[in-house]
Amino acid sequence: MGQTNAIAHESSDFSQLADEFKQVTMQLFAQTSKADRLLRMADNMRMDAQRLASNRGSSAPTIGFFGPKNAGKSYLLSRLMKNASIRSSVNTGYGDKGGTEQLIWYGRSAPKDMDPVAEKFHPINSQVDTWLAREIVLVDIPGFTDPDTKAVVEHSLTSCQLKILVLDAAEVEREDAVNYGEGFDGAYILPVINRLPGDPDQLDVDDYQQMVRRNLQRWAPHATCFAPVFLPYLKFEGVTWTVERFTQTLAQAVLEALDVLSDSPDEGQAQIALRVERFRAEVRRELPAFTQAIEQVTEQIDAVTATMSEETQELIGGERVLQVSARMGMGAKAVNETPSVFFPYRSIQRLLMMTSGAWESLTMGIAGSIPSLALTAVKSVRNTRDKIHWSQEIETGLRLRLEKTAYEKVLPTFQQLCDVLQDQRGRHSSEKRNCMPSVEVTGVEILMDESRRLFARVMSEQGTSRAMNYLFGGSATLLFFTLMAAPLVALYKDYVLTAWHLLQTHQVVFSDFPSIQWGVLFGAILLSAMPVFILAGLFLSFALSRRRIRRCVVLIQEAHKQLIGDLIQTGRLRIFARNPQLEAAQWLGDFLRR
Repeated sequence: MGQTNAIAHESSDFSQLADEFKQVTMQLFAQTSKADRLLRMADNMRMDAQRLASNRGSSAPTIGFFGPKNAGKSYLLSRLMKNASIRSSVNTGYGDKGGTEQLIWYGRSAPKDMDPVAEKFHPINSQVDTWLAREIVLVDIPGFTDPDTKAVVEHSLTSCQLKILVLDAAEVEREDAVNYGEGFDGAYILPVINRLPGDPDQLDVDDYQQMVRRNLQRWAPHATCFAPVFLPYLKFEGVTWTVERFTQTLAQAVLEALDVLSDSPDEGQAQIALRVERFRAEVRRELPAFTQAIEQVTEQIDAVTATMSEETQELIGGERVLQVSARMGMGAKAVNETPSVFFPYRSIQRLLMMTSGAWESLTMGIAGSIPSLALTAVKSVRNTRDKIHWSQEIETGLRLRLEKTAYEKVLPTFQQLCDVLQDQRGRHSSEKRNCMPSVEVTGVEILMDESRRLFARVMSEQGTSRAMNYLFGGSATLLFFTLMAAPLVALYKDYVLTAWHLLQTHQVVFSDFPSIQWGVLFGAILLSAMPVFILAGLFLSFALSRRRIRRCVVLIQEAHKQLIGDLIQTGRLRIFARNPQLEAAQWLGDFLRR
């Protein structure tokens, strides 16, 4: 039963699945005999699944008696009837009575959508009229070895929650004794070996039990099979069983099976899921050439999708681009985590980040080298351009280059699929041109979002600590204002004294205020900023060292590889054919390989 879990989610959506399948069928095979057969198969699947889901409108468990013709099914059902008049009305096939040719229902109310030709209903109160003494529905079913009633039996396979499989002891070894086992798959089955040629208490029944289980496992591997019940042939000489004991043994086995059934409310879902799986197998058999062609396309798409990991890794994680982005990301983290109160240090940090890789040129420029200053400006522009290039590479170039690569690789298999579709539909070769698709890679936006989060996480983990930022920022700021203290005191001393004299005498004119010597002030700021510049440079040299940047690049590449693999595995990063016919073919291919 556990193997059905992978497809159980489809069981609740069988109606929608049938509608989508029919729509795809009409798009691919419209106005052909193949389309008619596929549509009938979808309708049958929907009808069977609806019967399983609704239990034909009954809230009580439904028990069906299945088996070959003349196996004693009707007789066993009659033995469960406590009411003698009802028991005598059951057509057991003895004497002049013929075998069962219809589905005969015994319950409180008739089943939903009953076919008056193939089905018959007898009202009973099962709590009073049967030895089971509970609310149930019993169904007498024709023998599945009778070709005249084959359609009726197949119809009933989706109508009973508990299937009592009645086998004559003389026919247990026959392979066709359970040749409807595929319809039993996923169901609850109680095998009953009837007409044993001896007393079950004296007979070694192990061989019979193993044969029954072996046959059922071959035909219905997902079924829940209860221990077989062995009942003697009461007219056989030497059998000591009485009819009462025979009835009691059968009723007890059925009640135990019903108790298990009542504890498993999802048994219908399992049968529905397996009915959908049989429908899938029927479609594969109906479309062998298409199935093979779509499998080739799917395999090629999977192969190309798998290579997207390397393609995407190359596009996202080129060594130079990643180094630029890691350097900028680490530097931005250091600047953003430096408090604004350390403004001289923070401003110089930001300047050094813009001129990353040109610090020597900047130092020479400050000393008076105009060409070096120009080189520093060029380097700053190049850094900004690299950042823009990296962003554009991720956001636009990635999708276009992936789609171009994918289209070139899957084009030959798409051409083969178009040929198969053309043969299936019997259309002219002019339609082949309309079959060729464009290719779209979906999930690139998810990849970019996850990539940004991944990048931010690596930067956060590998960047300098907050304590380190505070230590360098605080030290540099303290040093700057210590060096600037004397010029500031000298500058403000004369200004404050003049202002104080003005307040006292009211005789000072504006020209008495000291004039600012801009050269001295600028020189003082520059001289005070030089140590800060050096500290900021040392800090960035440590924070953006080759070893640290290289470690970031390796971590980003490894994390990207795992990320892309996960997106491909979960189907969020996929290749799609954008063409109505091939989109339909791809949907059908996905359905067939689930």
